[in-house]
Amino acid sequence: MIDLRFTRSEKTGMTGALTVVLSAVLPWVTTGLGRVSATGLTHGHLGYVTVALGFAATAAVLAWGWRVRTRALLVGVGLLTAAVVARTLLTISGNTNPGLGLVTTALGAAILVADGAYGLVGERVRRRRVTA
Repeated sequence: MIDLRFTRSEKTGMTGALTVVLSAVLPWVTTGLGRVSATGLTHGHLGYVTVALGFAATAAVLAWGWRVRTRALLVGVGLLTAAVVARTLLTISGNTNPGLGLVTTALGAAILVADGAYGLVGERVRRRRVTA
């Protein structure tokens, strides 16, 4: 049974993951003053990879809760998504501009990395804390 009460960190992680998923259908690149755009799911872009990564992160939070392995997975998914964004930015030609979808994908990746890293650091601090 899935518990529908989530912690703030779980909500933030799922928000970042679903932002990555939904950003794949937004325009990743625009050409000609924004008149022609291509989503992340079109041929040549890695939108399908970001969709799979986002769903994997969401499923991990739903299945495992806020465990250490979930936090580590969120960091990994965020870094892989950031690598996809970087690769897309490096392959953009001179007359093409990054679109809203690519920007929001990068934002979702940053949320995933920050949320997972915050959770991992908080866990490490909690374990090292010595009670008097």
